[in-house]
Amino acid sequence: MNTQYSAAVEENNSLKDYKQNVENQRKEAVIAEYADKLSEEVIETYKLKLNEYTVEDLDMHLAYELKKSGSAFTQPKVEYVLKDTEKSGVEQILSRYKR
Repeated sequence: MNTQYSAAVEENNSLKDYKQNVENQRKEAVIAEYADKLSEEVIETYKLKLNEYTVEDLDMHLAYELKKSGSAFTQPKVEYVLKDTEKSGVEQILSRYKR
């Protein structure tokens, strides 16, 4: 009876360790997703407190940090170039002939 209990406790501990490792890998993946978008200080703050967050909470907090930084929602300036669609009389005649 004692050996069965010991085996069950040992198996339970190994499963807890496995679960913790999987969760840490998922958390590291979330941090890696935001690493190039946020400053090093913000990323290090969350890395130090990694065990205090679930994967979903970590993603939520990092998304909020990204929103606060404002860099996620700024769009790059796009310059538009007008294209002439109307052709002059000579160009219309010449466009009938392929080059």
